[in-house]
Amino acid sequence: MQYEFSAISQSEIPRATVPLLQHAIDTYASEINKVYATWARFPEAQMDFRPHPKSMTVRDVMKHELLSQRRFFSEFLSSPEPPASEVLSAAQYRERLVE
Repeated sequence: MQYEFSAISQSEIPRATVPLLQHAIDTYASEINKVYATWARFPEAQMDFRPHPKSMTVRDVMKHELLSQRRFFSEFLSSPEPPASEVLSAAQYRERLVE
């Protein structure tokens, strides 16, 4: 699938050493590109939008997504979870998306 914004190009997706597991790497790249493309569509002026007083802002959802990915992939890969302070803030992440 092609996205206007893409974090991982098709040519950058590594080949699995075990061909049976290639689908996991392809799925990871696809999911990252979907998240990347979605967040890149939000202008800064809408980052603090909250559809309901009890809802999170777009910025809060982005931060939650970043921290959730950090936790999931560290567990999935059985690697140490990077400290939250090393994960980009939502604002920094968005700035990098649109560069």
